[in-house]
Amino acid sequence: MAYIQSANKSGIHMPSLPKNKKTSEPISDGFSQILKERFSHSCSNLVYDTISLLWHMDEEGEKLVSKLASKVVIGLFCLEYLSHLNEAVKENAGIKNNVTTSDLTDDGVIDGIKKRLKVHGKMNRHVKDIIESLISILETADVNDLDELTKIAHAGDYLISSLQDMKSTNRDDYNLWLYSLPHYYKKDMQETIGLTRTLQDNKRNFNSGKSIRSRKSTEVSR
Repeated sequence: MAYIQSANKSGIHMPSLPKNKKTSEPISDGFSQILKERFSHSCSNLVYDTISLLWHMDEEGEKLVSKLASKVVIGLFCLEYLSHLNEAVKENAGIKNNVTTSDLTDDGVIDGIKKRLKVHGKMNRHVKDIIESLISILETADVNDLDELTKIAHAGDYLISSLQDMKSTNRDDYNLWLYSLPHYYKKDMQETIGLTRTLQDNKRNFNSGKSIRSRKSTEVSR
């Protein structure tokens, strides 16, 4: 991530992990306890309650639903995180009012927003680098069952909750933590949870799956 690299080169250290208000322990210390909980988080109704029977057809069915649902869980985390980033962009560009769907029909408003944002090239580049890193996480996630989905859901919830706490309490290092959050999310996915593969591995597995399905289709047609 360009922002993180430039920050480190300039002597700025990565922000420390926020601490639990009750125990004063870093996030990582309480993370193992969170992972012991069953499937209960901010989007459990969407990815479990409404499709609960599909999770329990058989092992293959659980794996398929897990892979699909993981994209939703990670996607929702990304959008919640990007809402914080959107506020930073808004403040940096000096835009006072929120832009909503009702403004999309007003070409004058949208053109004005684009002009205001265009002059902030450095900020825009940081944001695009972050979005690219989030896309990479989404594309390389390797989730195969309900327990693994629970882990990534809790990881995202905990990081977003900590970010919101820092913002609401006006922590001095909020901005640095804001730009570093995708790094910590990816780190949790890779090290603490171990649920990512390289993008090349994912492409290889996808192509392999297509090849197998193609062969099966050929055999059936015979």
